[in-house]
Amino acid sequence: MSTKHDAHDPGAGILGELIGDDTIRFSRIFRAPRGRVWDALLTPDGLRAWLGEATVDARPGGAFVIQWDERDAMEGRIVELDEPRRLLIAWHETRSGEPARNATTAEDESSLSFELEALDEATTRLVLVHRLIRRDKLAGIGGGWHAHLDALAAALAGSTVDIEAAYIAVLSRYEALLAGPVQT
Repeated sequence: MSTKHDAHDPGAGILGELIGDDTIRFSRIFRAPRGRVWDALLTPDGLRAWLGEATVDARPGGAFVIQWDERDAMEGRIVELDEPRRLLIAWHETRSGEPARNATTAEDESSLSFELEALDEATTRLVLVHRLIRRDKLAGIGGGWHAHLDALAAALAGSTVDIEAAYIAVLSRYEALLAGPVQT
């Protein structure tokens, strides 16, 4: 049975960190085996539970597409796949079929990596790094990943998070984070 997970619970206090002018990093620990977390990152059913409707061709060069709603999507490709440790995606967001203009590259493509470390048989550390993001988009993208990672934690625990409410709850914290010094 699924239960509602308060957006102010465990992950809400763990902010990502700005590690460059165009890069944000998140580290989360999940009470789930690495294989379960991996499946949540790479299978349509797993992704649907925390990120959106997905089409995945799980091989280097394969499509990795997330449809958030009728208008917003991410049309990417898998660059590197080292199961169950590392996933690197060329990330390209669109809005109504047009580039969202979130990335610093001419192709409007950013880079997203997931690294998984088994801390023991039932606990996994996930490190997400999103690179090549325009500075004026970092707060929104940071808040978005924060909310989605809260949703991933909830999904792995058998509950749900109101992603929009979680995003609204943390957005001002990411705006303040960007006003401070960059970590190196």
